[in-house]
Amino acid sequence: MLLNIPPVHVEGLNCREDIFFSVASHYRGEYRLAFSGAFNFEYLPPEPGEEGLMGKRIGTGNNNLQDLLEMHYGFKISTVKAETVGEILNTINEQLKLGYPTAISINTYWCPWSRNYQKHSLGHTCLALDIDGSNNIVCIDPVAGLNHFKLPYADFEKGYAFYSTFHFEESSGAFDYKAILSESVEKIRQSNIFNNLESFIIDFTTRFNFEDEFRGARSNIWGALFYRNLMYVSGSRLLYSQFIDHINKNLQNPCLDDIVNDFQNVSTKWKVAISWLLKGVYTGYSPVIHDKALKIFEDILKEERNILSKLQDAMDNSGSAQNEENAKNTGFDIITEETECTFIDLKDMFNNIAFHSICSKDCPADFTGTGHYFLTQEAPDGQIISLGKMRFEFPVLRDGVCDNISCSSQTIPVPTGEYRGIFILGSSEWGNYTEHMTLNHAGGNRDTVRIDLSDWAAGQPLYDEKVIWKGKVYDKNEGRLYYNLYSIFAVQRFFPGTVKLESITLPQCTNMHIFAITLFK
Repeated sequence: MLLNIPPVHVEGLNCREDIFFSVASHYRGEYRLAFSGAFNFEYLPPEPGEEGLMGKRIGTGNNNLQDLLEMHYGFKISTVKAETVGEILNTINEQLKLGYPTAISINTYWCPWSRNYQKHSLGHTCLALDIDGSNNIVCIDPVAGLNHFKLPYADFEKGYAFYSTFHFEESSGAFDYKAILSESVEKIRQSNIFNNLESFIIDFTTRFNFEDEFRGARSNIWGALFYRNLMYVSGSRLLYSQFIDHINKNLQNPCLDDIVNDFQNVSTKWKVAISWLLKGVYTGYSPVIHDKALKIFEDILKEERNILSKLQDAMDNSGSAQNEENAKNTGFDIITEETECTFIDLKDMFNNIAFHSICSKDCPADFTGTGHYFLTQEAPDGQIISLGKMRFEFPVLRDGVCDNISCSSQTIPVPTGEYRGIFILGSSEWGNYTEHMTLNHAGGNRDTVRIDLSDWAAGQPLYDEKVIWKGKVYDKNEGRLYYNLYSIFAVQRFFPGTVKLESITLPQCTNMHIFAITLFK
């Protein structure tokens, strides 16, 4: 009996939690109230007489995720360490007769679709939906994006460990959203989140040892606890933004809409800090990288304090109101086919190679600084491309020639004239980023425009961009072509009125990349 349960991957959850939430999504249709405890930060003291690695002391503090899922959505999850592989197979068959799946854990060393297969041993969980006559198990794996993938019995019997079953109860589906939010905020207030962040920053300043924290990370980045646990911290901010967004669909408090964005933005900042450390893994660590990451951690502490303050204020202003129109999109519909566009020539500003024609470990293309690039195949090489009313001149692609700008405060001259707004063609790497572009007026005045660019690996953009092109990506480190397609996005921004523009200064964020800019009048 093959169950039809779609895989649900939620950024911020680990593989085991992804399985539980896939089950909740299928049988209950909702799960986001379980994220009410996601905004926290844990930094444990070292063991007595032992300094230890910082990475293993970092945690999200989101330790009651399963309890909240069970409480709000009316089911129980029972997890057992298996004595024999036969015990798990019998359980899978018994649960299938009831119409339910079974979560099974396996060592990645014996998980054939894992990049760690017969290389590294890590715990992993997938969901068993069926079993055939040879005891091969049909699974879903949300983290890997796999649906109905077969786990061979020969591998499973060598790598099995735990299994979990699901027991469903009656659920009313009636919630006091205001009370749930109030309880969540009060628990944050009573937590040690900011004391823990301060302790973490002090230790990062005085005793962080890159060599120890990232030992072996080049071949197995997920094995570096400093990286892995901070990625979960970043993801926990996205989980809490989902919780607030879900709550506010019922409360209709416009202050909470801003806070949803705040949590998404601070999640991005965590990833920016992590991405600097990752560049140290692949290109060499230096005091400059340490100081850049430290500055971001300090900024995060200030921002997260401010977000909690705004959240408390929003609780005091919980009346119903209509959301204000997002100013970023004002005027979108007044762009017409007749709108005059000016393509900005960026060739002399290009400083990064994102494209190469073939898969090669030795080619100079390196979009991320860590060995990843687009294949030129099916790219709109040198063409005029459009999406809706947005139009761009795509760069000419030649092997070994720079084709995009990695943003580093460059000032780009533009044909002097009066413009109403800008179209940007770009992507980010190693995270989703929010920065500001400076508009330099002919008269000497300046304005800024906020620019949001999602990670090129994002299936859907995090912000208000639109996917304009998707392509294949090659990883020079592992010598493999990625299964999923990666994206380039189109962004539209209106200026604060008509601006007589002389030049544009890009943000200082090397993880943001721009392929083309178009100004419109």
